[in-house]
Amino acid sequence: MPTQNQVLVVKHRGLNVERRAFATGAGNDPNTNFIFDVVRGMNVGYHFLNLRGSLVISVGAANGTSLGPNPGNLLQRVQVECNPGGFVKSLLPRSIISRSVFDRGWLRADTALTGAAGTFTLLQPYWLRYALPRAPVPYETALQTDRFKSVQIRALGGGRTTQFTGNDRTWDFTGVTLDLSEQREQMGGDTALLYEEDIVITIPAANPAQLFTGFSTGSRYHDILFVAETTNQALADTIINRITVQSGALQFFDGLEDEIKVNQQDWFSDAAVAALGLYFAPMNPDLLLRGAVDTIPTNQLSARLDVAAPGAGADRIIAATRRVLLPEDIGS
Repeated sequence: MPTQNQVLVVKHRGLNVERRAFATGAGNDPNTNFIFDVVRGMNVGYHFLNLRGSLVISVGAANGTSLGPNPGNLLQRVQVECNPGGFVKSLLPRSIISRSVFDRGWLRADTALTGAAGTFTLLQPYWLRYALPRAPVPYETALQTDRFKSVQIRALGGGRTTQFTGNDRTWDFTGVTLDLSEQREQMGGDTALLYEEDIVITIPAANPAQLFTGFSTGSRYHDILFVAETTNQALADTIINRITVQSGALQFFDGLEDEIKVNQQDWFSDAAVAALGLYFAPMNPDLLLRGAVDTIPTNQLSARLDVAAPGAGADRIIAATRRVLLPEDIGS
C-alpha cells in the first residue's frame, strides 16, 4: 500500500495497490471479510477488485445449479465507506457487473464455472467507478479523498454455496486472491459526491402497479438500473412489463419493456451485448449533473412497476441507483 506522500508527488496514478488471499484456510465457504484502507490524496477515478487465481474443485458427484452472476457471486457485497459520510457505495455483485454494460458498452465478466471438478483460472473484475465514463465531464464525480478523514473498501467474500445450490464438491481457494487496483488524478477544485446503492424489491405476485417508495432522499438522482431476476437469481425478461419513475404527479421516466430495450441499445458499443433482465432508466438523458432529479428538499422518488411473476415467489428486481451531491449541496 503506497503512503500519502507517494500519492501526492504525481499527476496521474494507476496501479495495483494490494493483494489479499481469498481464503485464510481450507473450506468450501471462506466468507472472508475484506477491509482495504484507501490512502488519502488526489481524486480517485475508480477502484476495481479483481478475483483471480486458480480455483480447484474436486471429488463429489453433483454440479448443482449456478446462482446469480457466475463467478461473480463468489463475492456477496462490496461497500465503500467514507468518514464522515457513511457508505457511498453498497452493491451486490449483480449490480456491479451489470453496470459495466452501460458504463463501457460491453459486459465485463469472467467465464462461468460449471460446478464440475477441475482447475479453473479466475479473472473476475468488480469495477467501483467514481468518475463516470459516459458523462460529459467524467471526473466531475471523482472521489475527493482529502474531503474525508478515512476511506475504506469493504468486500464480503462468499464460496461454494453463494455461487451454486446443490453442489457437493470440495472447493479449494488457496490459489485465489482478491486484488485492489485504482486510478487517480491530481485535480483542483471540489467534485460532486457520487452515491451508489442497490435495493432488492421482491415480487410476490403479478401486479400491474406495484409501488416502491424505498429510495433514499436528500440527493439528486442520476439514473437507476433495474435488474430482473427469477428462480436461482437468473436474469429474466419475463418479469418487467413497464417502469414508471416519478415524484408525486411528476414523471421522470416511463417506458414499456420493449421500448426500454430498444432505447438502451444506444449505450452498447458491442452489438453482441446480451442485456437480458437489464432496464436502464436515466433520470437526465444528457447526463449533466445539474439535470439530476433533486430529492434534497422533501421530494420522495417512487417507482411504479408493472410486473409478472414467472418464478412463483422467487422473482425480484434489484434497483441499482446512482445519485449525487453537488459541491454546493455538501458545503465544500
